[in-house]
Amino acid sequence: TELVKNLEKQMQVASAQLLFEEAAILRDRIGAIKKTLEKQVVVADHMLDQDIFGFARQDSAVAISIMLVRQGIINGFISYFLEDPLGTEADIIGEVLQQYYGADKPVPKEVIVPCQVTDQDVVAEWLQDLRGNKVSIIAPMRGMRLQLLKLASENARKVFDERHINHSAWQKQARHLSGKLQLTKLPGRIECLDISNLGGKQAVGALVAFVDGQKKTSLYRHYKIKTVAGPDDYAMMAEVLYRRFGKHEAQGLPDLLVIDGGKGHLQVAINVLKELELFSQLDVVSIAKEKKDEGDKIFKPGAAFCH
Repeated sequence: TELVKNLEKQMQVASAQLLFEEAAILRDRIGAIKKTLEKQVVVADHMLDQDIFGFARQDSAVAISIMLVRQGIINGFISYFLEDPLGTEADIIGEVLQQYYGADKPVPKEVIVPCQVTDQDVVAEWLQDLRGNKVSIIAPMRGMRLQLLKLASENARKVFDERHINHSAWQKQARHLSGKLQLTKLPGRIECLDISNLGGKQAVGALVAFVDGQKKTSLYRHYKIKTVAGPDDYAMMAEVLYRRFGKHEAQGLPDLLVIDGGKGHLQVAINVLKELELFSQLDVVSIAKEKKDEGDKIFKPGAAFCH
């Protein structure tokens, strides 16, 4: 709104100076901004900043949708999926508040929740310290705040629908991938490993993971190479593989292990997995980067595929 006022003043000045082309550009900018403002949904007749925490449960899983209202206008939604959270609804909401605002999110004047949260007075005092002035945690029973809470909770319920759609799409992709690479099972959990070093120095291994096509950051790992001196990619790969799969009971096993490298890197992985008696329990492939016009090559034990 402030920007529109400033542009209107500039447009008037340009018109008075007979700079009609510049005035037309400013006019178009003003029109575009006003069109954008019209699309914003005004949900309240106040000018408050509010965060509304919608809650939905399905079996043991919980979805949280946070509706961000700034000066009475919906600014957007942030959604989270909790696979198997502990505690009651009051416990979960209380924990979510502490995790969410603990990540340097701005604290609004009002925090709307579906129920009184565990240790609410303590949480409210903590939020007030973060904000620098009073914060109200409200579990509404009627009125506009209750309507906002219903809207946020409906958005939380949609999280389950979206996950179901994404899961179905991933199952189709997983079957396609399994057929293309002739895997022994559907790749529900995929782990990808790469080694990076600068002339053998500052060498590290990085592992990322995906479950049902979604990144699983809790399974990400970073390995500083400890036993290899000099630029020996194969030895570094072996070290990281031993460290990852030598104590696999705690982390479980992927269905598919993807390694950056060619046939040599793949053979290292095969040797390590066989030594650990894990080779028959997962599929493993390696990806060699494109050379000239050949395309990337995917290697698996006994076969190679070009992309």
